[in-house]
Amino acid sequence: DAEEKYGPEIQRLKEEFAELRARTFAESESASQKAVCDALKEVLPVTDNFLRLKNLYNPLQTDNEQKIFSEYSSICDEFTKIIEGFGVTPVQSLGKPFDYNFMEAILSTESMEYPPDHVCVEYQIGYKMGDRCVRPSIVVVSSGPGPQ
Repeated sequence: DAEEKYGPEIQRLKEEFAELRARTFAESESASQKAVCDALKEVLPVTDNFLRLKNLYNPLQTDNEQKIFSEYSSICDEFTKIIEGFGVTPVQSLGKPFDYNFMEAILSTESMEYPPDHVCVEYQIGYKMGDRCVRPSIVVVSSGPGPQ
């Protein structure tokens, strides 16, 4: 009987094919995420510049300046929405414990405001896609209050 003779072999082939399909899907998903991350790394400096300027600009002098700032803010918000549309979110770092997976410390300094090993200054916003770091936050980490 063919079922008895080839049944275990057919079952093994079915299992191997299911594993291959799952592995191929996972690899495809990973390659897709990597491509998105690589593309976003090129766009993030533009977004950084928009956010820096938005934080520095004080348009409250005239109505015309307020209109300019309003338009500028809407463009900045659009950049943010596009980035978030890819499933990328900013890394929350200020006041949080240092996480080497999503943060890059450039300095350690004494701080009365923040406990040791917590971020006390954020120089550049980091971004992540799920558990994957797109770009780390550039931060300064507190070493505690220091000698008194």
